[in-house]
Amino acid sequence: MALTPVQERTLLDVMGGGGPRPLFDRSLADELRQDLEHRLRPAVERLGEGRDLWLTKAKLTNLHQRCEGLFQANELDEGVFTYGPQLAVGNVVHKAVEIGVYARDLEDADLAERAVERLGAGDDGFAAYLGLLDPVEVAELVGEAIRQLSWFRATFPPLERSWNPVVEWPLRVPAAGGQVVLSARPDLVLGGPDRDDPMRARRLVLELKGGQERPEQEDDLRFYALVMALTHGVPPFRVVNVNLQAGSCRVQVVTEDLLRSAVRRVADAAVKAAEILTGRPPRLQGGPWCRWCPRSQTCPASSVREGAAAAEA
Repeated sequence: MALTPVQERTLLDVMGGGGPRPLFDRSLADELRQDLEHRLRPAVERLGEGRDLWLTKAKLTNLHQRCEGLFQANELDEGVFTYGPQLAVGNVVHKAVEIGVYARDLEDADLAERAVERLGAGDDGFAAYLGLLDPVEVAELVGEAIRQLSWFRATFPPLERSWNPVVEWPLRVPAAGGQVVLSARPDLVLGGPDRDDPMRARRLVLELKGGQERPEQEDDLRFYALVMALTHGVPPFRVVNVNLQAGSCRVQVVTEDLLRSAVRRVADAAVKAAEILTGRPPRLQGGPWCRWCPRSQTCPASSVREGAAAAEA
């Protein structure tokens, strides 16, 4: 496979090239699960029987870095999910990457247009959003998707079928007797199990982002690494944030310490969530997330409401 110098550098520095992969202990997944179960006990006891808790990367971020009020509002279904430009572009890029694995001769523009067609036919939310756009806005959507896809394909080696690429892989880990569920959907996973040495890590997780880089994105990938370790018994060897606008990658090598820190973060979030869901008032913190919070016009900490009031004054 002939590669450009940039693709060769990505293969070595980001994807690990053909170098040795880390070997994990067979007991690691069991130890992580036992630690998680122990740390989840206060949350489960607080929730009581019959009440479940579903944790995703977004919920963890809302509880730890954003605003507990946003978590509470979403849990109570106060808001209505709507598509936006960034999410729409991201979905088109993901679908184009998926199609490109098996249609490598298609140009970037063709891939993006095919992705829009497939999403419009199979995703009701995307189809409804697409129907609200005029022809110029549709062209802008496709154009931005082509730009991000072009950077990805110019930077990363062509995804070989032998790498077992999986786009948006849904993963779920029930814990505490199924009362707590960890749910993850990595954008792109490459690699598979090592047939000769099952405990050797051979999977690589890529999270494709089109917006501004944020610190919590690294926590998101540590959460993915934990969920994959609990699901498959072997963690990925690396997790990578790929910023398609900035044209940059942030690489984390997966270690036992990284996975144990992810366990602590999940358990701490579960305790906070249980407290909020059983009556503790959420701690409010204004920020950019107020723009998509259903309480943005009534919350005393809302940066959106403060901005509106200042503009009126």
